[in-house]
Amino acid sequence: MARISSSRWVQSSVTSVSFPKTLEDLRNMGLKWQRLIGKDWITDMEVLLDFPPNSNIPWIAPNWLTEGDILFFYHTKTAKTAISKLLKSASGIVAGYGPKASSPSSARDMAGLAEVLRRSAKIAGAYSGAIFGFAEVSGRPQRMHDEYKHFKGTIYAPLGKVYIFNQPLRSEDFTDVLKIGQNTTTPVFGSEFEEIKKRLAERNSLPAAMKTAKSGGLGFRDVNAGNWPEISCRKDARFIDEAQIRKYLLDYILHELRDRGAPVLEECTCTRDGQMTGFADYFVKLNGRWTPIEAKLNILAEEHIIDQVAKYIHIDTFSPTKHKYRGKIFNAEDSPFCMVMDQAGIYLIRDKHFIDCTPDSPIFRRENLTHSAMPEIQKRLTQLMRAN
Repeated sequence: MARISSSRWVQSSVTSVSFPKTLEDLRNMGLKWQRLIGKDWITDMEVLLDFPPNSNIPWIAPNWLTEGDILFFYHTKTAKTAISKLLKSASGIVAGYGPKASSPSSARDMAGLAEVLRRSAKIAGAYSGAIFGFAEVSGRPQRMHDEYKHFKGTIYAPLGKVYIFNQPLRSEDFTDVLKIGQNTTTPVFGSEFEEIKKRLAERNSLPAAMKTAKSGGLGFRDVNAGNWPEISCRKDARFIDEAQIRKYLLDYILHELRDRGAPVLEECTCTRDGQMTGFADYFVKLNGRWTPIEAKLNILAEEHIIDQVAKYIHIDTFSPTKHKYRGKIFNAEDSPFCMVMDQAGIYLIRDKHFIDCTPDSPIFRRENLTHSAMPEIQKRLTQLMRAN
């Protein structure tokens, strides 16, 4: 399946850029950006409109985006109303006819916030209710903690260059194609992406990063046991959930890695000391030892991956819940590790630590998984089993 040289496959989403509802939240927004980029009294919109080069600033994004994907920015319609209310409140406090400046603590802070709000009102007048720009994602999204509780989500993607459209695409000009949801992010799939791109091009000269972007991926419809490395392991292959990781990638890998003649057992209940501990996606025999296997879309976005896989090792028995061996109980000799696969590659985890890998660097990268690589991978796994 040849790739069109002038195009690159991407997935995309819209992230909604709203505005704080309270003065304290607005101040926290400023504190966040002061810490991240060293600028005082600045808002999300101002960061995007004057994006620092080579900064890789993290931004709320779906966990299924990956490097090279597109994140559109939409400034919410409610921003105008929120700014107007806060400006009235801040101006009253500064003038002395509103509540005391107790939170934020000083009148000086309040005067600064009032200036931020005046700038924000102008920005909202230009961009509220419109898709006004996009960024290329420069790495894999991951789970992060926001100490200022500014963003509602917990999954962040690093942004590469941010592009601002000279003519934003107003909501009335795209709601027949795409409905912006109530959540912070709204997926933009297939024909939706192509139509949004077309309408933006009618109003703007698109940068190369958008011109060459084509929604979707190479497609998994024709993947089989012979061609899975060429389709599922291409760098520009795109997965949207764990089910795709399992069906179009892991199922094929496990059938090649398993001991000859051993079954691939799916959705297995695990038991320790007479108590069920959890469900492992698979168990397969590797070098004579039953090994739990888990599929994830993006391990960096998983909050408790170490605790999860601990449920599948040091167990007594397991039992498949699907297919030929459904209900049969298997004795589980002490597993050497749990193998985890996400769209970046394969990881090994045991006893609360990663083996020869890290969450952002798999032991075997997906792009390097081929038929010819399987014997070497089996050899490496055997060595690590003996060591663990």
